[in-house]
Amino acid sequence: MTEQEIEKIADEADLIVAGYAYTVRRDRVAVTNLNAPEQWCVLTFDGEVTDVHMDDETLQKVKTLYRKNKQFLFD
Repeated sequence: MTEQEIEKIADEADLIVAGYAYTVRRDRVAVTNLNAPEQWCVLTFDGEVTDVHMDDETLQKVKTLYRKNKQFLFD
């Protein structure tokens, strides 16, 4: 992924926390690791995983960050 593509993801994100871009898409939240963009997942608004391309440890971190910060996505 090019630097421009990563910048586009960051620019379109609704929230960035600890290097993870959270972007609301219809009824889901797409999460991309900006430092390793090949690592991403999709969450429901309740924080359930619907698709994942990252290791379990990273996924748990993403879910924890989402739970702690999701109110900022919808304000």
